[in-house]
Amino acid sequence: MRILVVGSLGYIGSETFLQLTQDFSVTGIDIRDGTSYQSLSREMVATFDSVIWLAGHSSVKSSEEDPIGALKNNLSDLYEFALKIPQNSKFICASSASVYGNSAPNISEETDNLPPSINIYDRTKKWFEELIPDLHSQPYMLRFGTVSGWSPRMRRDLIVNAMTLDALDSGVVKVRNGSRYRSVLGIGDLISAIRTILLEDVPSGTYNVASQSGSIDEIGSRVAAKLGAQVSRSGESDSGSGGYSFRLSTQKLESLTSWRPTLTIEDIVSSIKDRV
Repeated sequence: MRILVVGSLGYIGSETFLQLTQDFSVTGIDIRDGTSYQSLSREMVATFDSVIWLAGHSSVKSSEEDPIGALKNNLSDLYEFALKIPQNSKFICASSASVYGNSAPNISEETDNLPPSINIYDRTKKWFEELIPDLHSQPYMLRFGTVSGWSPRMRRDLIVNAMTLDALDSGVVKVRNGSRYRSVLGIGDLISAIRTILLEDVPSGTYNVASQSGSIDEIGSRVAAKLGAQVSRSGESDSGSGGYSFRLSTQKLESLTSWRPTLTIEDIVSSIKDRV
C-alpha cells in the first residue's frame, strides 16, 4: 500500500509519518520542506492508494490570525486537492471535535445537529465536511478530540501537553475553565485509528476519535497526580478555545472496526515526560 501524508512535518503529521513507515510505503510532503500540496499534479496524487491530509490551519488562534489563509487552506485549496484524488483511493482528512462547540455535558455523536460556529476555524471544518462527500467516494472525516502526546514537532498549547510541560518546568499544573469538558485524543490512538481505516473495510463517513473525556479540572488533577505537581486554578473565559466544552462518543468507529482507544491521560503524560 502506497500512502501520501500531507503535512508530514507538523505536530500530528510528523509522528504519523514515522509510525506508518514501519508498515507501509509512505511519502510525506510539507510546506516546511518547500513542497505544497496545492502544487501536486493529479498524476502524482493518482500513484497513491490512500491520502492522509493533516496540513490545515490547526488551531483557533492560527485561523483567527490569518482568516483568509485559513479559508484557503482548510476549504478552497483542500477542495481543489480532493478533486485530484482518485475515487478508488481512501481519503482520510483531519476535522475537529470543535464543531460540537459548547455541547457538554451531553455526549456528542456524529449524527447530532451541529451548533452555530463560534469562529472561522470551526466554519472551515464544518463547510468542508459538507462538501467532501460530493467530491470523493471514500472520504473519512475524523473529528479529533484535543490531540495530546509526544511528537517530534511538539505543540505546547494543547491541553495535556501544556499541563505536563508546565508541571515539569515549574511543578504547577495550570487549570483554567475547569468546569468545562474536553475529550482528549492521545496521538498514539489517533494513529491507530488511521491505521485501522487504512487496513479494514470501513464505511466512508464522519467519525469521532478520542481516548478519554473529563472536565478540565479533572484532567488537570490527573496530570498533577501523575507528576507530583500542584494545581493552580483560575477563572472561566469564552475566548479562543475557552469557548469549547465537549465529550465525544467513539461508539460509531468502535462498532464498525476493530479500533479501540487504549491510552489514558496518564499514558499521554508519560509519553511526554519520557521524551523531554
